[in-house]
Amino acid sequence: LDANGNPLRHWLVPADPEEDLALAVDDAGQVALAQAGRGRVTLFDVAGRVIAHRDHLLAPRAVAFAPDGTLLVVEAGEGRVRRLARVTATTRE
Repeated sequence: LDANGNPLRHWLVPADPEEDLALAVDDAGQVALAQAGRGRVTLFDVAGRVIAHRDHLLAPRAVAFAPDGTLLVVEAGEGRVRRLARVTATTRE
């Protein structure tokens, strides 16, 4: 959001309106999206391009970026927090 509360960027993400979603944004503007019903976490770059994803998670309900940039994912179905390696647009190229 800008200083007036207006979105700086937006893009469409295929998701069921009834699905539990969670978002986190890092300092570089990358967005992590957890989709509990799909068992998936997707990482988008600042332009909305998919740069990484992780499937086969058990009900990922929350995501957060740690200070070192790794992604923390709460898997409700397993009752655990996973720490996923840092991925950036430059490391994917």
